[in-house]
Amino acid sequence: MEQNIKMCARILTLPILNARRQAFARAPRRKLCVIGEKGNIEYDFISGMLEIYEAGHDFWKRCHCNEDRNVMFKKQVRHFMDCVRNKSKPLIDTEDAVKTLEFALKIRDSLKG
Repeated sequence: MEQNIKMCARILTLPILNARRQAFARAPRRKLCVIGEKGNIEYDFISGMLEIYEAGHDFWKRCHCNEDRNVMFKKQVRHFMDCVRNKSKPLIDTEDAVKTLEFALKIRDSLKG
C-alpha cells in the first residue's frame, strides 16, 4: 500500500486537470477519477479498488483497499491521541497536511466545473 501512496504522490504533484464523481449513474457506482498530467487515479468506493496509471507506462496498477472505513477512522483517532498524550511524532507532518488540503481543494474546485 505504501508503494501505491508514493505512486499517487508522483502523479498528483502537478495541478489537477479534471476530477469527476459518478454518483448519479443508473448502476450503483461511486467512483472518484482524478486525471493529471502525470497520470490518472481512479478509486471505486463500493468495491474498494484503487487503479493507478502513470504516464509513460502502458498499464494500470490495481490494488484492493478493503479496510473498513470505521476501523480506519478509529486508527486515526488512536494515533492522534497517542501523539497528544505521549508526544509521539505524527505520521503526517504539517507540510504533508498542507499539501493534502491543497489537493482536496483542487479536487473540489475541479468538481465545481
